[in-house]
Parts: sequence; C-alpha cells; structure tokens
Amino acid sequence: MTRHIFRSIALLAMAIMVGFLMLLLVYLIPQSKLDVNVETSLPVLQAEHGGTTAMALMPETEQDFFTDAIMVNTCYTVRGSLIEQVLLCQGYWWGAPADELADYFYADSARRDEMELHIYGRYWHGYQIFLRPMLTVFHINQIRMLVLMAQTILGIGIIYLLCKVKKDKLIVPVVVLWLLLIPIITLINLTYAAVMLTTELAMIFLLWEKWHNRSLSDKLFFLMEVNGICIGYFDLLTYPSVAFAAPMILFYCLDAERRVTLKKRVSQFLQGGIAWALGYGGMFLGKWILATLLTNENIIKDGVETFLFRSSGEWKGEKIGFVDVLQANIGYYNTAVYKILLIAAVVAFLLLLRKSKLNIQPDICIGVLLCMLVPFGWYFLVRNHSMIHAFFTFRTFSSFLVGALVLLYQSIVGEDEGGLHQASEGKESK
Repeated sequence: MTRHIFRSIALLAMAIMVGFLMLLLVYLIPQSKLDVNVETSLPVLQAEHGGTTAMALMPETEQDFFTDAIMVNTCYTVRGSLIEQVLLCQGYWWGAPADELADYFYADSARRDEMELHIYGRYWHGYQIFLRPMLTVFHINQIRMLVLMAQTILGIGIIYLLCKVKKDKLIVPVVVLWLLLIPIITLINLTYAAVMLTTELAMIFLLWEKWHNRSLSDKLFFLMEVNGICIGYFDLLTYPSVAFAAPMILFYCLDAERRVTLKKRVSQFLQGGIAWALGYGGMFLGKWILATLLTNENIIKDGVETFLFRSSGEWKGEKIGFVDVLQANIGYYNTAVYKILLIAAVVAFLLLLRKSKLNIQPDICIGVLLCMLVPFGWYFLVRNHSMIHAFFTFRTFSSFLVGALVLLYQSIVGEDEGGLHQASEGKESK
C-alpha cells in the first residue's frame, strides 16, 4: 500500500513537471506565428455572443463562445518572462474577450504595454499545448472542426469496442449519454472538449484492456489518477465529474463477470474516487505552488479564495440552497424532449428483454448506484459555481440518468453471456 501511494505521488509530480515543460515549449512559438490565423478568427469570435443558443427556445443549447474567446485571447497575449507567460496565463479581457482581443491585436507595442491584463493563473490552461501550435496553421473554426472529428472518431471507437467485448447492450446508454451532453454544443465549443475527449479516451482504455483480457481492477487507480490529472490540466471547470463517473460506470459493467463482495465494489469506488481527486486536486495545487514560487503573484491565495467562493452557498449576498442548485440544473432535462429520450431507452430495454434473460447483480448495482450519487456530491461541493453556470453544469446530472439506464441494460443476459455468468457464479475476487 505504501509503495502504491508513493507511486501515485510520483506520477502526480511527474505530470506537474511535464505539464509545465510542455507549456514552456509551446510558448517558445513566436507570437507573430499566430498573427494570420488569430486575425482570421477575430470576426468569427466577435460575431459570437455568450448566452446565445444554437436552437431557439432550447436553453440547454446555450453556447459558451465567451470562454472560447478567452482561450484564444490567452494563447495570443504575451507579456513578461517566459515563465510568467506560462504560469500567469494573462489575457486582455475583462468582459468582452473577443472584442478586447481585437483591441490588443491591432494595438502597437507601446499601447499593449499599457494595457492592464487579466491574470488567470489558478488554472493550468493546458489546452494551449494543442491550441497555440494549431493557431499557427488553422483558424478557430477549422480547429473546432478537427475537435469535432476527434470526438466523433473516438465515439465510433467506443461503439466498435463495445461490440468486440460483447457489451453491445450498453450502446443505448452510451448513445443516451452522448445526447444528454448536447452534442450540438459539445462538438463545437472548445470549452467542453477537455471533458469530452478525456471521458472518451478513458472509456476506450477500459474497453481496450477488456478486449485483450487484461485485469481492469489492477489498473483502476492508475487510470483514474491520470483521468483526474488530464481534467485538472486541460479543463476550465465545466462539468469535470462526468469524466470520473462515466468511465467508472463502464468499469463496473466490464468487470461484471467477476463476482465480488459488495464491500469490494464500494472499495473500488473509493479507490477510483481517491485516485481521481488526487490527480485533479493535485494538479491545481501544483499549479498554484509553482506560480506563487516562480512569479510575483500569490496564486495560492487567489486559488484558495476562488475555491471557497465557488463552494460557498452564497451569491450576491443571497443564500443558495442545495435544493435550489439541483432544481436549476436538473430543470434543463425536465422537458418533453429528454423525457421522450429516456422513455424510448426504457422501451428499447423492454424489447431486448423479450429475447434475453434478466440477471440482477447486487454488487454491480451498488457500484453503479454510487456513481449515480456523484452529481449530487459535485453540486453540493461547488454550489455557487453550479448555480451561476447551470447552463453548462447541468450536464453533470447526465451521470445519474445514464447510471439508471445502465442498471437496466447491464441486467440483460444474452445467449452468449449465459454460460459465462453461470460459470462465474460463486466466484469471488481476492
């Protein structure tokens, strides 16, 4: 156990150092190399407005172009030493990042030096290791199209591997998860790409290991720590808990052939949760410490104060109740469209059940139920943030809805699985 802990801490320390060095490398790219594609992107970014929806009268399709503009703004803005550029993540934005980026872009060097920059150093902004080099070749919408293609290819890969490991019964819950995350938005907003791509890659890793008959439980801690590290490095606090809950649910389904005790399943959940929290929280803490030590800014103070604010139950002097947070987020799914989607998924389950057997595994149910509680824990932990930004944090609740479907679909046993389940009956892991 001690060796396991030291190995995890060493992995986290290595991730912090590698992440820092990778950002140093991309900041060696001269700002002038980004000029052409940033200038080409400016009219696009300026025409986009935060708060607009991709589909009228559908609030769940609200787009976060505001943060997309911040990402490009941060990539392009340069001031101070190389280390300060990497760790302070400065940008000329205070309310309209696209218009302010245009002001910065067309200003001469003397004017740029006078501009007061926004320090956003509490996040890693790790997306820059991809976005900054890409801006030397592509404009913003070309980059969005490439991200869309990557998400789609990975999604197809998940479906393919589900068939390969004879878990095609889980295709419906996976597709429902994709729909609940609102693909019309997640496929084109760079802001949401980190959670989407990390979740898909984690699921592909689990399926790949299963396809090659390798033990999943032995790699659970490592996978979830790496998962948390990636989210902490790339994401800007969107709906990160989905990146933990969705792969964790899949883990239980793929590990279903092993009959283990309920206590073991709870232990696996705690193991995965601790690993993910270690990776996620450790990356934030590592960034705050590095930035405070190597610059003249107290990023530790900023990070702690922001965390306390985001986790508080107050906004503009008013109390925010936990129930209010739940209602604000769950309400996005409380429409006829998503009720029909979930009903259709249940009807599909009943149709499949006519040609299959029902086999309820209590140990798997416990594991999935624990994953279904994750959204509630997340909403409670960051109440302020989840209330203010419910237009995208509502996706966190998708883990609960998909978990409920998985409880149904996982209980289906086809003819090719019957013998396997019977053979595993009574077997218990160490």
